[in-house]
Amino acid sequence: MKLDYKILWLDDKIKSVVLADYEEDIDELKVYIKSLGFNETIDFVRTEEELFSKLGEVGEYDLIMTDYHLDEINGVSRNGDDIIKTIREKDIFTEIMFYSAQGEVKDTDRLDRITFFESFRVLGNDHYEKIFNKAKDLIELTVRKFQHIVAMRGMIMNE
Repeated sequence: MKLDYKILWLDDKIKSVVLADYEEDIDELKVYIKSLGFNETIDFVRTEEELFSKLGEVGEYDLIMTDYHLDEINGVSRNGDDIIKTIREKDIFTEIMFYSAQGEVKDTDRLDRITFFESFRVLGNDHYEKIFNKAKDLIELTVRKFQHIVAMRGMIMNE
């Protein structure tokens, strides 16, 4: 029996950049999750509306990844921090990873369980490669937390 590890990824350029140019990296991330003993699911969304639809439809995710600087879509322009505040207001406490290649995100509220990754100083086309590496670090952290909880539960049940 394998457990599921689900990622929800919001980026306004998800189709034109991430899915088009980084298919191998996405496959590598999936293989990495499987190597940890999980069934992987990565759901990609382009808008805030799609994000909240998935959160309501699918349920809990283990990691939410989002670009901080989102372009205006359908007349709506909100940065990632506004969206994350809304997620937290809905009592969803999933690990979240912000990333940005356009500048610093210092003006953002530092909410719990959020990782900030700024790659605007990264030279060349390594922006998304660095994002994938950071995502792997967060996945490993989540898995270690889960393994610790399982071990503790076993010890408590044994007592």
